Amino acid sequence: MKDQFKDQFVTQEIAARLKDKGFDERCMASYNHNQNNLLVTSAFLVHRNSTHPNGNVMAPTYQHAMGWLHRNGYNIHDYWIANAEAFGCDVYTIKGDLLFPHETNYSKLFEKIEDAWNVAINEALNKM
Repeated sequence: MKDQFKDQFVTQEIAARLKDKGFDERCMASYNHNQNNLLVTSAFLVHRNSTHPNGNVMAPTYQHAMGWLHRNGYNIHDYWIANAEAFGCDVYTIKGDLLFPHETNYSKLFEKIEDAWNVAINEALNKM
């Protein structure tokens, strides 16, 4: 897969954790369990974790994973802090309870939004 698209999909670690938590939605990409690399399939040949013929772990996009988390009771709010030139994320329950707040001292901020999403998704998965 071209590198510019790799950042659109969750990491292999998160994909495996999502599978363990019951994520079984159709995806157009998967992590090859033999080669540890992301494989993109045709949009017409999408699979689920439960039906992939090679046993690969499905790799949803970040938006797909966060949508699944939302449907399962968790909301991830990401933001840009201009004076810190960094990204952060909070994790809420659907009821609005804050589960994982950003740090007021900016110790949990990230240069890349994907890094902030990784932390937030892992925090939500820890609460499941």
